[in-house]
Parts: sequence; C-alpha cells; structure tokens
Amino acid sequence: MNKRFALKNSHFWIQFGFAVVAVGLGGLQAWNSRFDLFSGDTIAYLDIGKAYLSGDWQTAVNGYFSPLYGLIIASVLAIMQPSDYWIFLAVKAANVLIFCFCLLNFSLFLHQLIRFHRDQRRRHPEQLLIPNWIWLTLGYTLFLWSTLVLIGVATDTPDMLVASWVYLAMALILKIQVRPSWGAFIGLGAVMGFGYLSKAILFPMALIFWGMGLFAAWPSRQIIPKAITALLVFGLIATPLVTAISLKQGELSFGEAGSLNYAWNISGIPSAYWLGGDGTGTPQNPLTLLSESPAVYEFSDPFPNTFGRGYDPSYWYAGLIAQPNLSRQIATVWEHIIEYYRIFAGFLLFVYLLLLVASGRIKASLMALAANWLLLLPAAAGLGSLMLIHVRSRMIASFVILLALGLFNSLTFPNTAVQKRLLSGFAVGSILLLLTQLSWPAPGTPTHWKIAQGMQVLGLESGDKIAILGAYRAGDHYFWAYLANLRIAAEIPSPVEFWTAEPERRSQIYRDLQAAGIKALVQRPPNLVPDFTPLGGWQAIGEAFMQQQGWQEIGKTHCYVYPLE
Repeated sequence: MNKRFALKNSHFWIQFGFAVVAVGLGGLQAWNSRFDLFSGDTIAYLDIGKAYLSGDWQTAVNGYFSPLYGLIIASVLAIMQPSDYWIFLAVKAANVLIFCFCLLNFSLFLHQLIRFHRDQRRRHPEQLLIPNWIWLTLGYTLFLWSTLVLIGVATDTPDMLVASWVYLAMALILKIQVRPSWGAFIGLGAVMGFGYLSKAILFPMALIFWGMGLFAAWPSRQIIPKAITALLVFGLIATPLVTAISLKQGELSFGEAGSLNYAWNISGIPSAYWLGGDGTGTPQNPLTLLSESPAVYEFSDPFPNTFGRGYDPSYWYAGLIAQPNLSRQIATVWEHIIEYYRIFAGFLLFVYLLLLVASGRIKASLMALAANWLLLLPAAAGLGSLMLIHVRSRMIASFVILLALGLFNSLTFPNTAVQKRLLSGFAVGSILLLLTQLSWPAPGTPTHWKIAQGMQVLGLESGDKIAILGAYRAGDHYFWAYLANLRIAAEIPSPVEFWTAEPERRSQIYRDLQAAGIKALVQRPPNLVPDFTPLGGWQAIGEAFMQQQGWQEIGKTHCYVYPLE
C-alpha cells in the first residue's frame, strides 16, 4: 500500500514539475514577443473577434478565417482593457491561456493512453509493461517540443487551439474504447464542433474522429444512438457557421481556406492581386486598380477593418476557377515529404528503428502497429491531408505527437531489467535533447507602438484610410495600423517601380490616392541606408533621399509618412 502511494506521489510530482516548466517556458516565450505579432493573419483574427463582440455579423462571418481564436483574443482584450502599449502582450496572454488548455487536454490524453497501454500489456504478460514515469517523461517532453518549438506560444494563430481539440478528442476516443458512455460521445461531438470553429481542417477530421469513436466502441450496447447523438451535437455547434458561410458564398461551404490554398499552391493562382484572366475566372469583387505602372490597388470596401485585402480572401477570390495541375501536385507532395523529413520524420524514423532493433522483437512490434490504429489513423489523416496542399510545422504538431506515441506504444519489449534500463535512459535522454531545441528570441522594442503614436501626432485620426508602399506581407511591418486604428485601404506592391518612376508619375499617384480618400502613404523600407544607393536594381533607399521627397520619418523607427492632405 505504501509503495503504491509513493509511486502515485512520484507520478504527481513528475506531472506537476513538467506543468510548472511548461507554463514558465510558455510565459517566457510570450513575454519575449510582447511588442510584436506573428503574422498579418493575427490582425484579421483580432478584427473578426471585435466584429463578433460588437454584433457586426455581416463583417464577422469570414469564409477564410475561423472565428473561435479571434473571439478568444478579442474577449481577453475586452476583459483586460490594455493600453495601446500592452495590446500585443494581451494577445500573448490569451495564447498562454490556450497553451494551458492544451496542456490540460494533453494530460487527459496521456492518462488515457497509459491506461490503453496497460490494457494491451495485460493480455500479453510476457511483454514489458512500460512504467508510468517513462510514459509521463516521454509524453510531456514531446508535448513541450511540439508546443514550444513546432507551434510556439508567441505564434498568434489557432494552431495551439487545434492541438488542444485533437488531444481532447483522442482522450475521449480512448475512453470510449474502454467505457462507451453517453457523456463521452456527447463530449466528442462538442469537441468536434468547437474544433471546426477553430480551424476548417477539423471539419473533415471531425468525421474521422466520429468514425473512430464508433468503431472503437463497436459492438457495444446502444452504440448507434450514442454515435448519432455525437453527430447531432457536432451539427448543433457547426451548423450556424456553415449556414452563415454558405449564405455569404452563395453555395454550400464549411470554409474556403482549403480551396484557396489549393489554388495558390497547386493551381498557380497568385496569392495577392488576382485580377482574373488566363482561364482562371473573373473576379466578382475585383480590386480597384488606380494605376498600372507602378501598380496601385485600392480596396477600402466592403470591410471597415485594419487591412481590407487580407481580412477575407474568399471575398476577393469569388469567381475563381482553380484548375488541377498534376505535375505541380506531385512536386508539392514531394516538397512536403522532404519538409516532413526535415521537421520530424528523419529523426523519428531513426529512433523508432533503433528501439525496434533493441527490442529484439521486430516482427511482433511491426504486427502491433495494427493494434495502435486509434493513434496512427488520425496522425496519418492529418499529416496526409496537409501534405497535399500546404505545410507549416505549427499545423502538424499534434499529428506528429500522435504518430510518435503510436509508434512507441507498438514496440514490444521483453519483460527484462535490461529493457527497463534502456527505456529509462531513453526517457531521460529525450529531456536533454529537448534542451537543444529551445531558443529564445530577443524581446525587441515597442516599435509598432511608437509608430502608432507618431501617426496620431501627424494628425491621423481613428478610422482614417492610409496606403502602404510595399506589399503588406513583406515582413509584416504594419501591425501599428491596428494600434492606431487606421485602415490600410490601398497598396503599392513594388517600391522599386514607384521610386524609379518619373517624379510626375509619382505626383499623379499621390493625387489618385488622395481622390480615393487616402490620408497618407506609408513605407517602412526593408533596406535603409543614409544616402541613396543603387544596389542590384535599386534595393536600398536613402534617408536623405526620402526626406528630400517630402516624406517624414516617425521618430527613429525608419517608418516614413507622406501626408496627402
């Protein structure tokens, strides 16, 4: 009795220790990125959340970005009411809360996985029952790697939220296999629904999770009505958003993220400034082309948000006809196979083969892969679907963990002291390996806040329209627009073409922008030198040259403004 109590007590301290380390490291990542955002998509999520909270349903419904993450970060901002200086830190605080939610759900999943492992080994007493402390050490180490390295608490996207729902769904499915209760099925349906509200990819994944729950419990009593109930709960949560998106798109749709990423990555459609032609269709909502050389695009309607062109790409790409491209599809899959190998597959395969040989039971371990289908199937489905179109490490994190733990659980070690020592060393070594993967960026300075303050000093007011010189995604230098509550309503994608144009042409562009209601043109040159320097076809811009042309620098931020009024 005392031995069992001591064992449980040690397991508690292992979990508690990892939780403290996780929250500490996650908080440190958030703090170090407190003056910046991850990408321009974060601005769209903030605007979406704000629209939902204000009841602006027409603006809130978005065919590309899912609503839940934006609603969470906007709610945190509404509760905290931070000053402009601390708004980005409040976003990071929301990320930390989601990270803690993910940690909780992973703990539930790991608890069910350990029970699943014990049930399997109970039927095969000749196989080693891997001690709980090894499972906890290895599991939490993988969790820290996936969330802090592959995703990152500083990453302001829904991917941590997606991982949370995946882990909770897996915990419920493993529980259903043992005890298929009504509560577990209802919970699975709710998790699938909220997962879809987090990111559209979890809509098709929800059907896979539902099927797994059904077959995991088959043929238990009342399994059909329980499975149908789970589907109804999922539909109850998902249907309002599907209906809203479908009405907005004019066709049945659960989200356009997948089809647009296919068009951009496979069909070769430009990811910005699409104007139709060449068999790609005709835009139903075309951008306004104020100038062709250099190109100047205006897009102030219909979204009264920070950056109208990036708020809902499905609006600007309505009318698109994406053609399949087999050669490009094959090339994309091959590129993503290489990317998987770089991110995780090479090392995972090496470790798996090493442990497989060390176990001495190669055939039995390979045959045990089928018994771990509950872990391997969703991993294969998630990784396989993303591999077809678009891959980022933050998107695949939870599926990589399912794959790694599924492979580890399939290994059948003989029940000997030597094998226990081998796995003990492996678990401890995984912690040391994690330490080599962690990195901490410098905190940076509140540059965006300084620029936002400078815009107000120049007389720009909340809601004013501005134009930017240089594509929005070229370094994402325009987060200050959200802090200043300005509307980026026009873009000049190529600074090179603008600055090499004749002075009369630039003056005409200034007049065209002013006629469109634009109050100022803004540029943050990526390559700034003291004087004009023609590097490789005009790659650098001189400070003195900018000032001679009537541009004003905001403080020492290297952000220049040309007032149009």
